[in-house]
Amino acid sequence: VGDFRPAGVGTARAAVATADASGLDVTVYDPPQAFSTRPWTALPAKDRRIPADQLLGTPLFVAAGNLLGGKGDPDLLLVLLKTGETGLAVAWVKPPLGENESATLVRRERLTTDAEADRITGFAVGDFWGSGEDALALAESLDGATFLRFLRWGREVSPSACFVKVVNDASAELPPLVPGGLAAADPFQDGFDLLVLAPADPAAPLQLRSAPSRQLSLPPDPGPVYTGRALSRMPLPGFGRDVSAVGCTATLENLRSPAGAPLPLAAGQLFGYVRADLTPELRAATPLEERPDAEICFVHRVNTPSLTEGAPQFGWPAFGEETSWQVVLRNNGTSQLPAGTRVRVWRCAERPNADLTGAPPDEEWQWEAMPALDPEKPRYFVRTVKGPWPWKLRDCPGGRWKRLDMEVTGERWMIVSIDNPADACERNNRLEVPWHGVTLHPLLRTAKSLADRRPSVPGDPPSREYLLRKLADAVSAAWSRSGDAENRDALVRVFFDGYETGWVSDLPEKDRDARWKDLRAKYEGTRELDAHEGVGQTWERFGWKDGTGELRETGRFYHPIGDLTGGAVSPSVTGLTPMGNSLPVQIASSYWGPDTFSTGHAMAGTPAAEFVRRFLAGTRGTSCEAWWELAPDRVSIRVLDRAGKPVPDATVSVYGLGRSAPIRTGKTDASGKFDTGHAPEGSAPDLFGRKRWKKGLPAEAGVIVTVSAGDCHDAVLLGGNSTEAHGRYALFHHAMVNEQEWIFDVALNWAPGAPAADFTLEAPVQGTAVELRAVAAGARTWRVWRRQEPSWHRALVGEYPSSDGSLLLPLDLTTPDSWGKDRRRVRFEVTSVVDGVESGSRSIYVTAVLNALGLARWTEEQFAVSAQGGTADPYALVTRLTSPERELLAHPRSGRTARKILRMPSKPSRAFVTLKASDSEPPVFLEMLDTDASGAWAPRYDLGGTRGRRGNVKELRVKDGKQLGELNVGDFVTWNGRSARVSSIRLDAVTLEKPIFDMTTDVVQVTFTRAPGMAGDRAPSRELRDPRALLAVTVKDREYLVVCDTGNERFVVWDDTTKYICGYGGPKFRPCGLAADPRDPRVFFVVDRRADRKSHVLRFTFNGQGLEKDHTWNVDVGDWEGDEQGLACRPMRDEHDRVQLAVTDGSGGRILLFTVTPDRLVPNGDIAAVTGPHAGPDSLRNPIDCLFVPKDREFRIFAVDGRDRIVEAGAAVKGK
Repeated sequence: VGDFRPAGVGTARAAVATADASGLDVTVYDPPQAFSTRPWTALPAKDRRIPADQLLGTPLFVAAGNLLGGKGDPDLLLVLLKTGETGLAVAWVKPPLGENESATLVRRERLTTDAEADRITGFAVGDFWGSGEDALALAESLDGATFLRFLRWGREVSPSACFVKVVNDASAELPPLVPGGLAAADPFQDGFDLLVLAPADPAAPLQLRSAPSRQLSLPPDPGPVYTGRALSRMPLPGFGRDVSAVGCTATLENLRSPAGAPLPLAAGQLFGYVRADLTPELRAATPLEERPDAEICFVHRVNTPSLTEGAPQFGWPAFGEETSWQVVLRNNGTSQLPAGTRVRVWRCAERPNADLTGAPPDEEWQWEAMPALDPEKPRYFVRTVKGPWPWKLRDCPGGRWKRLDMEVTGERWMIVSIDNPADACERNNRLEVPWHGVTLHPLLRTAKSLADRRPSVPGDPPSREYLLRKLADAVSAAWSRSGDAENRDALVRVFFDGYETGWVSDLPEKDRDARWKDLRAKYEGTRELDAHEGVGQTWERFGWKDGTGELRETGRFYHPIGDLTGGAVSPSVTGLTPMGNSLPVQIASSYWGPDTFSTGHAMAGTPAAEFVRRFLAGTRGTSCEAWWELAPDRVSIRVLDRAGKPVPDATVSVYGLGRSAPIRTGKTDASGKFDTGHAPEGSAPDLFGRKRWKKGLPAEAGVIVTVSAGDCHDAVLLGGNSTEAHGRYALFHHAMVNEQEWIFDVALNWAPGAPAADFTLEAPVQGTAVELRAVAAGARTWRVWRRQEPSWHRALVGEYPSSDGSLLLPLDLTTPDSWGKDRRRVRFEVTSVVDGVESGSRSIYVTAVLNALGLARWTEEQFAVSAQGGTADPYALVTRLTSPERELLAHPRSGRTARKILRMPSKPSRAFVTLKASDSEPPVFLEMLDTDASGAWAPRYDLGGTRGRRGNVKELRVKDGKQLGELNVGDFVTWNGRSARVSSIRLDAVTLEKPIFDMTTDVVQVTFTRAPGMAGDRAPSRELRDPRALLAVTVKDREYLVVCDTGNERFVVWDDTTKYICGYGGPKFRPCGLAADPRDPRVFFVVDRRADRKSHVLRFTFNGQGLEKDHTWNVDVGDWEGDEQGLACRPMRDEHDRVQLAVTDGSGGRILLFTVTPDRLVPNGDIAAVTGPHAGPDSLRNPIDCLFVPKDREFRIFAVDGRDRIVEAGAAVKGK
């Protein structure tokens, strides 16, 4: 089986090779488009034969693969030949795929190996290591045992190339194989081929094995969830080190070889694949099939008790009750389908493939001719099938609900198949319906929704019903590829049960609740649908990461939790929690564990599958109650050292997410354990008898655990390092698998008696590149580990000997691990080994510097950097000089980009941020942030409210102007759900921009909302466009805010309530940067940047009411790519009490220095070099913002350079 004609949407085909003395015949067969036992269709060919005089050997086995090309190239047929007495060769054959094509020998090469031809029992070709390069596998029988060897085509060895050994399987447990009993396949879409072994013993099952490691010197791949296994739970290549590892076994009935011939065993994507993006353009280009097409639209379960009534039947028919099912067919074609459509039904089969085993159908009939389709008024052909209900009910855990006794009776399936010689499409001719399944029963808005039937996958029938069938199948498949803690099937089976037209949302409001109640009493998955479910989606491709969009939205009805997307954990929040060394905890994660509702994978997570398997399988009308209140009876934390031994007397603290004070803190006992204090003080048990805790550990996305032992300080999320879940989701999981006590292990990179880390550690960043720097005295070997989101597993980067005690290690933050790539956060841990003794560790958290636009002082040695990596999480960083230290701000709206941050000097709990981009509507270009008691920064726009009287429909009157508080022009007033902005305020009267009051109401209770920075050009309303720099000035002990409103060609001054005071501007005025004069808190400088480099520096004095400009100086700088601010001022501390200005010249790659005299701006030269620890070049590239930092009697200059790094510019600037 091979992909002989690869495409974005395509299928593999089967090639059958038959040999005789005269040569080899190759025939390619098209597989059926549905599960079937019908004969396959042979593709026409001009000539199928490869003559014996070309092969020069006796064919032994064939396989399909791509030994010569790269990933995506067509497969060829590989023929293993016996040459001479014991020799081997491989022939590459291009199979014929059409009437004008002939079988062609592409190449023939000798296979140099120790294996002898007569001992070969199997031959396979596959990408066994997921490298994109196929290799060859040979099975050899030696003294009754099987020996596996792997070879590849060694392109690099010589111009003519040859076969090169990759590895031999050292396993001593490979079963003897039936001749031909070796194949290669990737049945689970894991990205690598498994070996399929068919034992000679007919009673033994097939084995699916992953290949041994091809590089034993490297550690095994930990895999996407760090278990050494793929998402399918198959062992990854190298899992067994030097032996292949069994992933699963399978039984194939009637597996036998033709007499005297090898077993014709092969596997591949015979039912098609989707690799392309299913774009609207691809769909538009897909022809709409108009030929007659018989389709099984759906099967509808008729008599089902109410889902919501509970006893006596709990949503199911009674045991033995006659149950009716409607089989619904139609013709999709625009012309009549002739009579003779044969319908066969296997009514209540124990297996979903009963029709393929030779079992006769329970019912069979033929339909008359079916008329052409009217898409908006389709005519359905309905036949009722009846049978007794096969299950009894038994108690669920807790005894308050009942479920089907599937453990005793098993599952049951109705199988319907149809055929008609005139049928245009086979894909919709077979349907498996689980009797015990849950329903997808959508509401289409109108009958016209059915007319939107062009398929999104080429070759699919033109049918909205078929698409909904696929959607239900995709939800079932996502659950089938999931597993509980023991990797058992969760038994979630979903089927499309039919549809109704008419949205509940379009009914009068008084009728909606009753209609929803009626629908939800009948069907589990009823939801309103309108747009085509395949447009712009990925679920029909159904890769492991295709679990978003419609698959997620529909899957919500069958998931016990329904949504885990709220489980995101941001370092800007964890940073409020201190580690034992007072540094902020920096962890980015989520509830984690691959799940469509947390990570977007097309599967359910282990905790969800565990709950369904234990409590919900075989039930209807119930769900998981308050999952966030489920937890084990006891939760302990065990601290382990780097050797895995318990650490007594370690300090452990447990924090709620975003909390600065611990919930509980204490020491570990002699066994290394710490009791979190989670005690059984819960509420009443849930429906299934599970305890629900109202007290104990907090019901939050993340519970933070900090640990200190010696000089080692660490922080993890509760559940971190596990494969199932983090935070509260981990408690939910362990409430089931460790009900009495869950012991969570925290492994430290530390050992008792280890010498303290005697080195310094820095990590300056440029973009995603980091230069890790460690400095110590004396020779040593450095060890470096990295820990990445979302799990923060510790992985060794390498060991680095150093003769002088220094380490300079260039690294990339986006280097992928087995979970994924393009991540921007890493925590590095470093130890040093001297004379064989390893020190304690130091760690440093590093985040990428991307789209950095502004630089401001935060504390004495910390800067606030406006930086946004694409998601607004973060959109501001704190650096300790040039090394990122913590993420400061995140924003729930991903489209916001910060430009400049100002922390108010007299009120450090308040900050202002100008925005370059805003995704709110209408856009807002300035944010005012305040901190709460925990230190978290958040917008604070609520101004309270008051009681007043309506003057007219857009006027509010109050008794006393003090009732208005900090309300200003441009803010919002809201009454009775209606809002309007303030256009003017006069003592006790507020006039609004539009009416919100009713003339029938005199006394009104209103609320006020602060709204500075909205997009616009009205200065009194505090509207802004493209604002840049911010500055605080002080007049008579009151602070004012200066904002460069660059897009409106002005700057403005607001008071500390953001009330507009005054401004300055004019045509072509481009204020970009601001700097305070350290000699007078009222005086400040403004840089007016012009693209033609005819820029200016201006000096102003603000007196509390107005502005006075006293100087304008010309400067030769521009505005690099419209992002430059770059103005700083520092005192020179000389006898003339002068100041010095620094002005960035982004396009010139330098910072200009000027001395300000009473009436002149005197050039002092420029700085183009970079000094101190830094990543990237030793010279400035495009500095766009800068600031002075005092140190003793000197000042240092730091800059944002090229939007991707923070650097120290040049040598220190002397004070005198």
